[in-house]
Amino acid sequence: MQINKKTYHSKVLLFGEYLILEESKALAVPFPEFSGAWKVVKDPKSQNPYYKDFLRLIDFMYIQGINEFIELEEFELAIRKGLCFDSTIKTGYGTGSSGAVVAGIYDQFLQKDKATKDFAIIRTRLSAIESFFHGNSSGLDPLVSYFDQALLVDNDKSVSKVEFTKPDLSYYLLDSGKSRSTQPLVEVFKQKKQSVAFVEDVLKPLTVISDRAVGQSLANDSGLMDSILEMSKLQFVGFQEMILAEFKEMWKKGLDSNTFALKLCGAGGGGFYLAIGDSEDIENNFDGIALRLF
Repeated sequence: MQINKKTYHSKVLLFGEYLILEESKALAVPFPEFSGAWKVVKDPKSQNPYYKDFLRLIDFMYIQGINEFIELEEFELAIRKGLCFDSTIKTGYGTGSSGAVVAGIYDQFLQKDKATKDFAIIRTRLSAIESFFHGNSSGLDPLVSYFDQALLVDNDKSVSKVEFTKPDLSYYLLDSGKSRSTQPLVEVFKQKKQSVAFVEDVLKPLTVISDRAVGQSLANDSGLMDSILEMSKLQFVGFQEMILAEFKEMWKKGLDSNTFALKLCGAGGGGFYLAIGDSEDIENNFDGIALRLF
């Protein structure tokens, strides 16, 4: 079997965390600092840490009818013979570890007569595979890895490729040192939505501000930082359960100083957080855990 040599980059959700579950915009970009690629190992049972997970995934894909477009027999044989997805994308950090794997599977094992350039079909297929990892999947993470391009989720939940130029602001990922599981945090969010006060005072204004920030980000608008500070304040008020205790003091410091702002990067609760603003301030305040995004 000929293995494709493509590298699948991680993704970062700049705007739209949790709001992507609503009728809100979201903006995701690829991040080449972390990536995955196929390789072959001699002893798959000991050298492939996800050997059993891949076999469970294959069983799931049969049940879901994904063998209609993926060569599952070839996939299973390759895994048993030593095919391994070698990835530096941390699991449970919100940077698309499963999305990169899904994109790799689709590229490597798509049935030749099922190839298509239809964006909607590709999204549906990638979403079906990724649902093994997260339950319902929008398909956004694997799409970013597959196309290696910034993607916009619009208010009608449609996804499209967009041109994203390097912003004037500095963006950093802050490593919390703790992985987290997305689904329990999504359940917390759903419970919070039962509160009228949360919906009216946090969720609705946050949706307006986040949508505005997406547009400003794509236009490199000078008002973006003001929107990010507003967003950071609302998240600090309404998403306390998603913010680790050790980040709360610095979160407030950013809001008080107006020179940088912290926000969730995906589900929160661990993994990475985003710091946006003045690069010197961010590096001084988060020495050792700040990774430059752009």
